[in-house]
Amino acid sequence: MNIQIKKYLIKTKDKKKLPIIYYNNNKNNKKNKKIILVISEIFGLNNHIKYICKKLIKNNFICISPQLFFRIKNITFKEKINILRKKINELSDKKVINDLDNLISWIKKKFKINNISMIGLSWGGRITWLYSYINNKKINKSIVLYGRINNIKNKKHPIHPIDFVNKIKIPVLGIYAKNDEIITKKEIYNFKNIITNKKIKLIIYNKCKHGFLDKKRKSYNKYISKKTWKNILNWFNNNNIK
Repeated sequence: MNIQIKKYLIKTKDKKKLPIIYYNNNKNNKKNKKIILVISEIFGLNNHIKYICKKLIKNNFICISPQLFFRIKNITFKEKINILRKKINELSDKKVINDLDNLISWIKKKFKINNISMIGLSWGGRITWLYSYINNKKINKSIVLYGRINNIKNKKHPIHPIDFVNKIKIPVLGIYAKNDEIITKKEIYNFKNIITNKKIKLIIYNKCKHGFLDKKRKSYNKYISKKTWKNILNWFNNNNIK
């Protein structure tokens, strides 16, 4: 397979530059172009995100992964997890949403493609929930992998998925781990129980933990990962999962 990988710097509304990586399989059917935005965990555009993008393009999608932490000064992604979280928590939802808005406008103008979906992991999962609610007219559907459901509210993070899940107007698939050490089982099932929105589908896998899709993590679960990938591809193709 001939993989095309390009890097771009996208001008933002406040005249900064958002770095993105573009992935495409040159054999993709030109009449069936679908773009998926891949929103990373707090570790940025690492090898796991590259793997996800390459996996998706093998299945005839085009992927774009934005480095949404570009506004944070002196971030290295090799810092201790608590320090990294503290830095990233300083980034406001509003700035992230604005940068995604700007990116989608750029995509539509450059590639003439309107079929845009989104998948986000952990930190990126919460952002995907948020974008699916706030700017649902700009994307078709989305997938959230173990994204935060609820957290402390402040000026930079005024709402969380538990506040708006039933108001989302596009199909969203949420995939969670029952033994997640970051999102409690009680929190996950409480979230599931309040959902009345028929556009939302929630899967909770047993016997796995946060980050079960990442082969480099101790929490990686081969069996659950295989099922998850099947559901990811089914969802993006036709919304059907098993």
